[in-house]
Amino acid sequence: MDTLFCEKTNNLEKYCLLLRKLYYHIELHSTHEYIKITPRGYSVDIRYVLDYKDFEQIFELTELYPYSREVPNRIRFMKNNDRWPIHKDKNLGLLAQKSLIFPLINCTKKTVTTWHELIVGNVEEKSNAFFVTNPYLTKILHEESFIEDIPIIIRVDQWHSADNYSKKDRVIAGLFIN
Repeated sequence: MDTLFCEKTNNLEKYCLLLRKLYYHIELHSTHEYIKITPRGYSVDIRYVLDYKDFEQIFELTELYPYSREVPNRIRFMKNNDRWPIHKDKNLGLLAQKSLIFPLINCTKKTVTTWHELIVGNVEEKSNAFFVTNPYLTKILHEESFIEDIPIIIRVDQWHSADNYSKKDRVIAGLFIN
């Protein structure tokens, strides 16, 4: 594991089970004001978990990993069934630095996140990220498979992509952190 791009966490495995249960709950109840349906899944205001005894323990993550932005953090549930193109993540219009990732469903060696060095290419800014547009040339710097129930902190301010080589959706949960 290259610590320039990702680092291990300690004692956060219990949150994977809670977040997986929350994901299935949201799949059935996605009309709450704190839940936004996104092209890749759901974005959930962290305060949502305080309304449910089964999920309120998830709120502890905001104390363990505080986020300095003025608004409450959001849990992003992201579903990937093929490829996420090369990008850098944004939050509230600004480049995000790190994300605490919880691999929840179908996270195996068949799903790979790759960090790139952009050698040639143009960048397009969208609401949630900066994307590299075709044609481009990159150099692969690091590859990592997020394994189910093993949380990891990753750099999202570096160019990265995600490939799912399996036939099943991969689902991860993520929180932007400082």
